[in-house]
Amino acid sequence: MKIDSTGGYTPVDALLQRGRVEAEAHKTQEPQGEKQLGEKVEISSRAREIQRIKAMLEEMPEVRLEKVEELKAMIQKGEYKVDLDGLSEKLVEALVRGEL
Repeated sequence: MKIDSTGGYTPVDALLQRGRVEAEAHKTQEPQGEKQLGEKVEISSRAREIQRIKAMLEEMPEVRLEKVEELKAMIQKGEYKVDLDGLSEKLVEALVRGEL
């Protein structure tokens, strides 16, 4: 079987040539005497504040165990009383705000 050459220019050669052209274009875009050492990222003051608050929240316990134990004890003793007026008022407020 005989394979004819197409002039010695293959798809691999095309890719290599394109890579050389892109490398040259990149070199001409950099100012002479200056080299880019990396990218610079700036975080806004709001993002820093969010990070700070997030760190504080991660340090806090998810559940206030002392409060839970206090409420359990009150319920078991029959001392826990629900403020029905306050509860109904909060429910209506939440409904008006569309939270429920």
